[in-house]
Amino acid sequence: MSAPARINLRKTKVLAVDDNPQAMDILSQILLGFAVEQTCRCQDADDAQDKLKSIAFNLVIVDDQMPRMSGFDLIASIRRDPISRNHTVPIILAAGNPSQQLVVRARDCGANLVIAKPIVPGVLLATPTTDRTVASKRRRCRSVSPSAARRL
Repeated sequence: MSAPARINLRKTKVLAVDDNPQAMDILSQILLGFAVEQTCRCQDADDAQDKLKSIAFNLVIVDDQMPRMSGFDLIASIRRDPISRNHTVPIILAAGNPSQQLVVRARDCGANLVIAKPIVPGVLLATPTTDRTVASKRRRCRSVSPSAARRL
């Protein structure tokens, strides 16, 4: 039996948006474990919007609850601008308690995936979120809990 292939996302540009420093550190460590070298960390949606104007990302991971502008509002603003270089970027919404209503709201504003906090590495591997063509064709949004990720 051969060893499992290692995931290497070295060339992937990720925008991580979370106002909680501990959650941001956990997410950054997970991304480093996947060899992501280009992670842009933002503590609020305003800072993220500035970065989105100048950098083309391969993946955006957003917290649902932030001061001033929620993750939902940030996602909707990304999807509203059809000429933006990040208009079709795969977006993951991270939520502390992802209810069915939250998943529907996330889908409606343009998220590709909702994941439960605390974030588990297996959840990020469960979907092809770093492939722009796959993510842009996806019309549904799903939720993955940490317990479901352990079974992956």
